[in-house]
Amino acid sequence: MVNSVLGDTFYPEFLLTEEFAEKAFFYKIFYSVCVLKLKIYTYFTAFMMMETACIAAGLAYDGLDENSKTK
Repeated sequence: MVNSVLGDTFYPEFLLTEEFAEKAFFYKIFYSVCVLKLKIYTYFTAFMMMETACIAAGLAYDGLDENSKTK
């Protein structure tokens, strides 16, 4: 959801422009952090979906011990 809302606001191509090079130092830091966070959320969502699929399929289930309790 964050990526869909802010994806049009912060785009990585702007980091390579002359206009970005002329901005203030703190603006550059803020903008860079926002762009990186949006990229991280993309991969984070994919990895969380993969992990959830493994858990839902039962691949993470370790079985029961002698007392019928989960390990």
